[in-house]
Amino acid sequence: MCVAMPAMLARVAHLLIAGLVDQPARPEPIVGGQDVGVCEFPASVFIGAYGGFHCTASLVHPRVIITAAHCMGGIDMVGFGEDIWNPAYTVAVESCAAHPDYDFYGIDLGVCTLTEDAPAVAMAPPLMGCEAEALTPGREITITGFGQD
Repeated sequence: MCVAMPAMLARVAHLLIAGLVDQPARPEPIVGGQDVGVCEFPASVFIGAYGGFHCTASLVHPRVIITAAHCMGGIDMVGFGEDIWNPAYTVAVESCAAHPDYDFYGIDLGVCTLTEDAPAVAMAPPLMGCEAEALTPGREITITGFGQD
């Protein structure tokens, strides 16, 4: 079960997105996509309850994942691997918190801490400081996740 996250981690979540992008009035859905190779995006993890898949998240620290705030309900595990129905490894979730200014059509960011370190996989560090200048309108980005049509 997710519980309130300490204020410091909630503040980290706020800093991660502050000023990075102008949010559109209504985001457009991502449709289609393509399969990727095994281990091509190891920081993309799946989250949910044991026995059920909810959403995708990104591992940004051995004990921290970032996901959409609308995925917060009922998260108790993070799954690693290529198959959401048969994870290679799972880690229990200690606590989760939505961004303090959560708005489904605007700021939709959540952070969860894990009960133990994730397996040794490459992490996706968030853009910080001057790195954020690389995220500009019109620049191509890659969005990963365990989706469905």
